[in-house]
Amino acid sequence: MIHGIDQLLADELKVPVLLAEEPMNCVAKGTGIMLENIDKIERKSIV
Repeated sequence: MIHGIDQLLADELKVPVLLAEEPMNCVAKGTGIMLENIDKIERKSIV
């Protein structure tokens, strides 16, 4: 959604980056998966 962000991240982080065809659907699906597994997420305090 931000032009060139994929290449910037790949260059800076030295990792392969793939762009999703439907990024908003990926956010919704990922959020759903996270909520289905919320009991497995460990709470940590950031200080």
